[in-house]
Amino acid sequence: LQGIEQKKGIVKEEIPPYKTGIVNLTGEDWTAISANNEKIEKDTVVKIVRIEGVKLVVRPINKQEAEEEEVIIYDKNCSNNTYSSNTEYKLRKSN
Repeated sequence: LQGIEQKKGIVKEEIPPYKTGIVNLTGEDWTAISANNEKIEKDTVVKIVRIEGVKLVVRPINKQEAEEEEVIIYDKNCSNNTYSSNTEYKLRKSN
């Protein structure tokens, strides 16, 4: 599990302040909580800060990280047109 720290995933179910949501990380859904207890919207790209028990602690990536890095998303169940089943996508945050 330590190997997933600092990796990036995408929020699949909104993370409310002080509550959990769902983050997809390389095709697997994980329960996650915000590192700063802030609301994180669905489809936000996040970085894994640490693991607490069976929960990921995440933070949204900042604009510089989004511009510099590609994020690989493996999404099996996404319902919107951005992703499709079992396909690798490279996601870049735009300005």
